[in-house]
Amino acid sequence: KDNVELVDSEGNPTSHIKGIFHRTLTLLEAGVTPVYVLEGKSPVRKSSEVQRRKDRKKKIKEKIALAQEFGDEEGVQKYSKQLINVTQNVIEESGYLLKLLGVPVIQAPGESESQCAEFCKKGQTWGIVTKDMDALALASPIMLRNLHTKLEYTAMKTRVDEINLWDVLRAFGMNLDQ
Repeated sequence: KDNVELVDSEGNPTSHIKGIFHRTLTLLEAGVTPVYVLEGKSPVRKSSEVQRRKDRKKKIKEKIALAQEFGDEEGVQKYSKQLINVTQNVIEESGYLLKLLGVPVIQAPGESESQCAEFCKKGQTWGIVTKDMDALALASPIMLRNLHTKLEYTAMKTRVDEINLWDVLRAFGMNLDQ
């Protein structure tokens, strides 16, 4: 059923494996070779943002616990959707699967958007798929948002947004240095 997390025999989550497998196969079938770039360490300048995210995650966990205590299954599901928990195990399993599929996996030394922007600027990749607007600030020529491969997203008419850095700069009468 929808919103039920897949787990192995020991109760460890495995939904990420199905998700990455499906997304990657869909892209490969469409003639797109994805390059997955894994996030490295956050720069010191982002430490306050990292702390803010930890605090938010803690509050969501508290809301989930409260909803569970009161038997509010709808609340549990609602708050659980807001909680993204990417563990080292999830990253390792995902990377292993992608390598088995023959898909490039790169470990960024820092933020992945910075690494991806460099690939784009060098012409090694066509664009970046991300929600993080830092991709444009880092001079990535093409950024895609809302790239979904699931049929339900298509049914909801979610569109893929292609943001061209040069078009944005031109529209604002700016250059890259500004």
